[in-house]
Amino acid sequence: RDWSSDVCSSDLGVGFSSVDKVVLQGSISQSNIFGSGKFVSLAANTGKVNTTYALSYTDPYYTVDGMSRGFDLYKRRFDASSLSTGAYKTDSLGGGMRWGYPIDEKSGLGFGFGVEKATLDTYDSSPTRYKTFVSNYGNDYSYGTLNASLGRDTRDSAILTTDGVVQRVYSEVAAGDLQFYRVGYIHQYFKP
Repeated sequence: RDWSSDVCSSDLGVGFSSVDKVVLQGSISQSNIFGSGKFVSLAANTGKVNTTYALSYTDPYYTVDGMSRGFDLYKRRFDASSLSTGAYKTDSLGGGMRWGYPIDEKSGLGFGFGVEKATLDTYDSSPTRYKTFVSNYGNDYSYGTLNASLGRDTRDSAILTTDGVVQRVYSEVAAGDLQFYRVGYIHQYFKP
């Protein structure tokens, strides 16, 4: 057994701020759980303004030809009612599945879907655009997304990169109570 491939990392933090008061944050990830080659990550962040709980799982060898499969689940709350930027609060619960398929050693395709149920609460002091959003779409909404990406990574090392290029083009389409589309491109160039 190659123990060098069993990478487990954990993070634990405690903080204090005048807005959040006491903040607890923690995460743990295991890149080769039980020697299976699968990746699992758990994260939690608690604070008065931002609270997040997330679980992520990836099987990089889902099929014999190198296709990967994973899922993500999350619960988030953002409460800006105590901030001077304008009071509002969002609660969201969501998740999704994703697949990746290698084209060659440096390139791959990704695709997946997600669902989210969200609530947006506004107050008298909320920003006008948030109040307008609620009047147009309501406080509660659910939607689903489909996404696809194409990427190429020629870095010499994913951890200690000194040379190479990372490129990714992606798109996402949402339907349900909210409809939108998004297209993007990411480019990173590393020069020794």
